Amino acid sequence: ALESIKQKANRRAGYYNELKALTTDYLKIQLTVSVKEGRTMLRGIDDIQILLDEQTNKLQGILSNPVTATDNKLKLEAKQSNDRLKNAQLVLEEVVKFQLSYLYLEPIFSGGEVNKALINEKKDFDKVNTFWTNFMETLENVSFSLGEFLDKDTQVNKQLETNNKQLGDIIKSL
Repeated sequence: ALESIKQKANRRAGYYNELKALTTDYLKIQLTVSVKEGRTMLRGIDDIQILLDEQTNKLQGILSNPVTATDNKLKLEAKQSNDRLKNAQLVLEEVVKFQLSYLYLEPIFSGGEVNKALINEKKDFDKVNTFWTNFMETLENVSFSLGEFLDKDTQVNKQLETNNKQLGDIIKSL
């Protein structure tokens, strides 16, 4: 019986250590802002998504373990970490969608003749462009990680969703 308790305690300690390592790794994730041909974009998103998927799989293992089920603190910390990872993944998915649409539309609205014919769309695009420019400047000027950024700016996903919808509307009206 004592050996069983010892094994359970060792597994619990191992899960706490693994959870701490996952949090440390999450907080080390850096976004790379680059400018190419005058266009500002995020690079390395695929690598970040792979890392987040790996972390999610490890967290699912921790959450599904019977040891975690009996340790409320461990369960709570693992769920919070899982929620942070889900949020980061959602934000990155929105960024990918945004970049694709934005990079498609940006050259269209940088020409003079098109802007005269598409006055309403140009106004809408200018709003989206302002959001993206500010978003990229914020990311360029921060000295903290993706995780810290998302912890501080809890509205970024909602802002990306709103601007993605706007980009979709602009594309439809073209």
